[in-house]
Amino acid sequence: MTDQPAPEEALVRRVLAGDRAAFEALVSRYHRIVFAIALRMTGNRAEAEDVSQEVFLRVYRGLRQFDPALPFLPWVRRIAGNAALNHLRRRGLERRHAAPESDRGEIPDFPDAAADPEERAARAEEAGRLERALALLPENQRLAVTLKYVEGLTAEEIARAMGAPRNTVKTWLLRARERLREELKNEL
Repeated sequence: MTDQPAPEEALVRRVLAGDRAAFEALVSRYHRIVFAIALRMTGNRAEAEDVSQEVFLRVYRGLRQFDPALPFLPWVRRIAGNAALNHLRRRGLERRHAAPESDRGEIPDFPDAAADPEERAARAEEAGRLERALALLPENQRLAVTLKYVEGLTAEEIARAMGAPRNTVKTWLLRARERLREELKNEL
């Protein structure tokens, strides 16, 4: 018998039956994704960890309402996005003007370790400029951009994750790209 991961449906059913190890397996499987969304939204590792913990608490409490036959990841992404937005609203941080932390171990921006030091420094500087520009976006645009370009979701998937119409998501993405282009141009 192979050691294949249990399908999400089976894990959810086991959690609902009281199996703590099954919930730990779900957390382990989705922590990186949840943390990445939270970090991109908050720009702060400690806050991202707080949001991640809140997400998994919500997931645990909401499992009884979740249909195990449905895909689990979009549901978790939606909870993560909403939790990050709620966190920012509670903290009054709709627009963060401070630069996000540069230590993002789980989310490598430029994985090319073979590049020479000068090129790596230029890429790090470019990544910092992009992070500062992202931090200036309204929350809904920042989340849409994160889901699109970090998580690789389509506009339809983002719409489901954010509970918004697809055309609204497309508008958010268009406005975000325009704003990012303008911010990056101004920073040169």
